[in-house]
Amino acid sequence: MPSTLRPLALALLPVLLLAVLLIGACGGDEGGETATVPGAVPAPLPPGVTAYEIAGTTPLEKVAPDDSEDLHNVFRLSENVVSGGEPHGEEALKKIADMGVKTILSVDGKTPEEKTAAKYGLRYVHVPIHYSGIDVPERLRIAKTFRELEGPFYVHCFHGRHRGPAAAAIGRIVLDGVSRERAAAEMRQWCGTSKKYAGLYETIARAPLPTPADTQAYSWDFPSAHEFEGLRHAMIGISRIHDHLQALSRRSWAVDPNHPDLNAANETDQLVGIFKTAKALSEMQRKPEDFQAWMRESVERSEALLATLREPPTGTAEHEVWTQAATEACDAVSARCTACHEVYRNQ
Repeated sequence: MPSTLRPLALALLPVLLLAVLLIGACGGDEGGETATVPGAVPAPLPPGVTAYEIAGTTPLEKVAPDDSEDLHNVFRLSENVVSGGEPHGEEALKKIADMGVKTILSVDGKTPEEKTAAKYGLRYVHVPIHYSGIDVPERLRIAKTFRELEGPFYVHCFHGRHRGPAAAAIGRIVLDGVSRERAAAEMRQWCGTSKKYAGLYETIARAPLPTPADTQAYSWDFPSAHEFEGLRHAMIGISRIHDHLQALSRRSWAVDPNHPDLNAANETDQLVGIFKTAKALSEMQRKPEDFQAWMRESVERSEALLATLREPPTGTAEHEVWTQAATEACDAVSARCTACHEVYRNQ
């Protein structure tokens, strides 16, 4: 090197070394994952192509789910975030604890088994969301959970294919700092989130996400079971599940391809839980006796429907009998709701 260039080279050496260190720290674009600064919130993606199409623009390596008899569709998205299906039974919760998980975030409507989970050092947080997307309060609660509670996190809905992966995607963005494109790609290419749930993809691609300041200012105590805010809010949940069950009944209780995550038994389990919660509300005790009687009967009839739906037969002839029995049990629940509505709905 000419002697006249040596001072310039020596002056530039610290700058070059710093650049190398920064590149190494950021990790480049390894595996197609474009990272943002952890804690920062990436801007919504521009309009144009659908969010589902965006989820296909970042090719991911093929990864098979870690399935077992009591735990399905499990994907370790990062060291911090695991996405999967509902844990069925105590052994499944033990498996989750063995993964190193500290907090389970359920976005399904069913009340979690928080007491059993606590036996294995697991904390449950319950934020039920809908298939149409994740609204502002739900995004705040999900982001606050990821930012302020102890990880790693296991995130689940019922099947672990649609709502759960969308909530996990929020964690990937606000906790792990991945791009919206990467988070949506994991939903589509790994977890198998259906194209039919466009609202979930739109949430991840284009909805405003809470900043660290937003979640810090938001007052919320991370409940292990979602509490309906009075009888009116409980009725909203009952009405929505009732509509789902009526649609499934019209299909002889077969899965609707336009709504692949609906499961009749799981929906009814949620319905039983809401009826029981509503029945125990203090304001219920101030209702007239006929209103309270209809609520008690609704609990009983929804429990009878659940018992029927949990034992579908395998034979064709038996299945026809079972289908009719389930439909009659569902109609019995509807009849109690109709009787009550005729007297009290507009009051």
